[in-house]
Amino acid sequence: MAATKLDTSLPTLLSNLTASLTSAAETLPAQNEDAAAATTSFLPPKDGISLLDVKNELLLSYLQNLTFLILLKLRNSNTKSRKDSEEAEDDGGVEDEVVKKLCELRLYLEKGARPLEGKLKYQIDKVVRAADDAARAETAQKSGGAGVAKKSAKKSTADGSEDDSA
Repeated sequence: MAATKLDTSLPTLLSNLTASLTSAAETLPAQNEDAAAATTSFLPPKDGISLLDVKNELLLSYLQNLTFLILLKLRNSNTKSRKDSEEAEDDGGVEDEVVKKLCELRLYLEKGARPLEGKLKYQIDKVVRAADDAARAETAQKSGGAGVAKKSAKKSTADGSEDDSA
């Protein structure tokens, strides 16, 4: 099993970080939306699936720790250029703690959330389908009697064609 070496150079880390931040910013709701609507969209649903909420929180914590580790590495690269060994040694302990936390979070994601999500896949799909059906029913109800009139016209045409063929 060959291990691939990751490029941990400073320019590569910075470009990866800026690309990640840009893609995260694009997924956020627009700034000009109503403030109340924007804040409620970030809150988990009242009767939502807690496993998915936990998974989102774990991913967010993982990304925060990863960003903090990158910040520490950038700071250490600056202090190494200044030859300040005391501060670099202090940050080494913090880096170890952050790496341990990253390993712990990844373990939670891989050994905890992913298997549970696999076991609950049927139930999750069922809830998502029910929500989609409810949304479709609501839009059909908002559209008014136009949908009902079309359905009744189709039924009468089908009934008429059956009468002609009989």
